[in-house]
Amino acid sequence: MIAFKKRILIVDDSPVMCGLLYMLFYQQYEVTVVTDGFEALLHLQKAPPPELIITDLSMPTLNGFDLIRTIRASAWLHHIPIIVISALEPHQHDLDLHRLGVECILQKPFKPAGLQEKVSSTLAENAPPAPAYVLRSPVYKAG
Repeated sequence: MIAFKKRILIVDDSPVMCGLLYMLFYQQYEVTVVTDGFEALLHLQKAPPPELIITDLSMPTLNGFDLIRTIRASAWLHHIPIIVISALEPHQHDLDLHRLGVECILQKPFKPAGLQEKVSSTLAENAPPAPAYVLRSPVYKAG
């Protein structure tokens, strides 16, 4: 059986943060990194949707709040869990983000092990159920 890596989309305008997040997750997951919300939406339109999005809030072009609102308004994307990592004051926007269905809000700086644990548990909670049976194609011999 082929095991596919779960996909994570990282959205952050800081090259240092993008590099850190990529290094934390690339061995275990298929990681895509984009630098703002607009680029994230373009990626989401043309690629298979990720199983998780990790985003910053303060970004140029399209910020994290607008990205999250757009994703939650989409019939095709609204179910994707979102983790926010932000340098903004923790309680400043927490209520709005929780109303938008954000899975978790982490304050920068954060502990990498804590983020890895949250990503792992979020992906496990949102995993599709295992199939009750496996359909197999019949094998035919040429002859």
